[in-house]
Amino acid sequence: MDDRDCSQTRSVELAFEAPDGVPDFLDLSGFRTQEVKQVEHMVAVRGAYGVSPPSCSQCEAVHFEVEKVDDWLVWDAPRFGIYPTIIQLLVPIFHCLACGRRFQVQPPWLDDSSVAAEDDKRPPRPTRTSRLVTYIMDRMTTMTTFAQIARDTGYSEDSIKAVFEKRFKAWDAERGKDLPRAFEIDETLHKYGKDGGLVTLIVDEENGHTVDVLPDRDNSTIARRFFEAENRNEVEYVGMDFSGPFRDVATKPLKPQKEMPTEEDKPELFDGVEMVEYVVDDSGESSESTRALPGAQAGGDNFHLSKAMEDALTDVRNFVANSLSEKYLDEELAKASPEDIAGMGEEAFQAEAKAKADKRVSERISDLTKRRLWLSPRPENLSPGQTIWVQDVLSEFPLLKAAYELKNEGLEITSKKRKKKTPDEVRAGIEHWLGSFEESSAGSFFSRPRNILTNWKEELVRSADKAINTNKVESKNGLYKLRIRMCRGVSIETMRAFMVWADAHRRTNRWPKVCGGVKSMTARQYFEFLDSRPDQQ
Repeated sequence: MDDRDCSQTRSVELAFEAPDGVPDFLDLSGFRTQEVKQVEHMVAVRGAYGVSPPSCSQCEAVHFEVEKVDDWLVWDAPRFGIYPTIIQLLVPIFHCLACGRRFQVQPPWLDDSSVAAEDDKRPPRPTRTSRLVTYIMDRMTTMTTFAQIARDTGYSEDSIKAVFEKRFKAWDAERGKDLPRAFEIDETLHKYGKDGGLVTLIVDEENGHTVDVLPDRDNSTIARRFFEAENRNEVEYVGMDFSGPFRDVATKPLKPQKEMPTEEDKPELFDGVEMVEYVVDDSGESSESTRALPGAQAGGDNFHLSKAMEDALTDVRNFVANSLSEKYLDEELAKASPEDIAGMGEEAFQAEAKAKADKRVSERISDLTKRRLWLSPRPENLSPGQTIWVQDVLSEFPLLKAAYELKNEGLEITSKKRKKKTPDEVRAGIEHWLGSFEESSAGSFFSRPRNILTNWKEELVRSADKAINTNKVESKNGLYKLRIRMCRGVSIETMRAFMVWADAHRRTNRWPKVCGGVKSMTARQYFEFLDSRPDQQ
């Protein structure tokens, strides 16, 4: 190794030895290893590319000679476990004896797009192998970060980001804008970065892959994305939470209103896109308006309906807990006879009654808080001990009992625990619940579930019939937030690349178990995986 390679590091004992007579020590065609050193945290390999050209690239003469040898510094994938690998590549410079031209033969395993900037001393040359590019793109299909890959490869974080984004943009342009037959749509919060805010996730309902991430949740942004899809007439179902704007864009006629005023208002994702705003045409489909998804039907979401029911029950429980002081104080006062009050004195008796009531309130609130989750399951799913406690609480608080019964009836509307509900059963269940709502003393706390069942009745019926929900998009929502926490400061465009690329290229049945969940794959695990692949046996 020359001094330039090791000037900033301390040379230590050789960790690897290049076997004699093995020219492809790094599995690179035409490369002969001369020396291998472990330098601090990385492995440095020195070797020569020994493939001669068949003829001069300009005059096609076959007579040429090696004038001198040029050396390139090239980053490679970490071929030795967890150690980043850098190659000092010796490439001969040939001199044509016929035309006098000087030329080099570039190894085919170098990445042509990684050309370093020109300077006065050295011509442009590649700085990484194609194997490193493949390694980076494979690692990006896991829950990892640019910083993690930089630590494993020794390559700069900015360079890794540039490699990933460039490859993703080329792939993204080729895949087109088609939408799946059925998909789910939801918004999530992009907390970090200069362009933070709400973003819209579109997820394939059948395989759970992220189709697209839109930079906001504006109706015009979503409508433009729908209109871009060449197969928009083939979309049949759109699953969503109870969001009116999503339903309007997916199922109602839209008409163009105006263009965006300035180019500066365009997000980076919209470069080259005609920024037309769309509004809902309430007058119906006409020559000036059309549906973005002509054949699509909206499907409601059982999860958000259940959550609305649970939230209403929680509001009742909190209301009951806040009214305990007055209730228990009245009970303590009612226990005493006039003789007891006269014997203790009015002021002393009031103070003692209040102290007893406060103690009961504290114990009851603690009990309600500690066992609050026992009110969530259906009665048949409770243990005997839980059933006794629930019955005791409900008998003490009639308002909570009314809310508990209303909640359970609401959960049964679309429940599939016993059997799949037919559309008629769901419709009848909604009508019966609305009747119970009007008669219940806890009805005022269930205004949101009532609005959902009133305004989204047909969507809920359709969801039960076609099994449309937002389970997959809610899962991606959580993954998006997790990646944001792992990669603070990344843009929406980079997050979109993360989500779309990982889902389209992840090989869930072939990655090792250690990569499941939120764990990052290290270089050692990556190459253990490569060596264990069936196609490598």
